[in-house]
Amino acid sequence: KKFTGSALDLIPGGITLSFYIITILETVIPVVLTIALIKREHKGVSNTFSELGFILSGLLFIILFFGSFLVESYDNGFNDFIYFVAVLLLRKEDYKEFSLSK
Repeated sequence: KKFTGSALDLIPGGITLSFYIITILETVIPVVLTIALIKREHKGVSNTFSELGFILSGLLFIILFFGSFLVESYDNGFNDFIYFVAVLLLRKEDYKEFSLSK
């Protein structure tokens, strides 16, 4: 009901579609990052799954950020933005470690 009358509500099935996208991302991201841990990507062997996990996490926080602002929940939007920045910093650190280990 929060999104009623928003731009997302104008798209037929937009609210339902966004819910499914968020749910799928919130399910897939931990699985991908768990695979990265199992493959020991943090040891510099490969970076495929951790990179994918960071990209999907950033995408999720951007979606949540814009959704929070659509419903004028600015506190949640700010938190989502901070999480997005944290993902960017972690991704940068992960990339730096991977390139140094080669």
